Amino acid sequence: DFVKQIDDNIKRSQEKHDELERQLEDVGLSRDKVLLDGFRDNKWGDSREDVYDIERAEFEFDLRNAFSYKGNQFELPCDIFFEFDDDGLFRGAYHFLIEGDISLYISEFKRVGNILEKEYGEPKEGSISNAYWCDGDRFFGNNIEEHLSNGDICYHAFWKCGVTGVSERLRLDEEGIPYFSLGYFDYYKS
Repeated sequence: DFVKQIDDNIKRSQEKHDELERQLEDVGLSRDKVLLDGFRDNKWGDSREDVYDIERAEFEFDLRNAFSYKGNQFELPCDIFFEFDDDGLFRGAYHFLIEGDISLYISEFKRVGNILEKEYGEPKEGSISNAYWCDGDRFFGNNIEEHLSNGDICYHAFWKCGVTGVSERLRLDEEGIPYFSLGYFDYYKS
């Protein structure tokens, strides 16, 4: 009798799980998309050792609070960063290494943004198709490439997926070089 009860409980649990999967599919989502809770194959809070053991990209360097790897994401070469605090992993990011003019950066931002939009839905903030003045207001002018090259405007989009925030950004860095990044972070720690 006891074994039968356990078997029945397992069967009911699997049926509930299957029903949830069907409901998510009906609205165009998957369990993984709704419950994003980490970066790459790691969970928020994983130790440095866990990340080091799991990550398969080419190791670059180890700082006190971060690891860096070389890899590819979205068919683009990139540096991959993992950041830690006392509680473990809390942030990860891709810094895309694009060689080309500013128009290539813009088109890659939009291409990656379209992939993210299919995965996570419309951004909660920002847009993958509109530029913004660096103070946050939407840019409605011409000469986008010139304004971006001057550091006047940037592109950004933000999604919240479960406990994870996803931030896509294109802007100039402090040295005036285009900087395209995609950050994932534990939403409740940031």
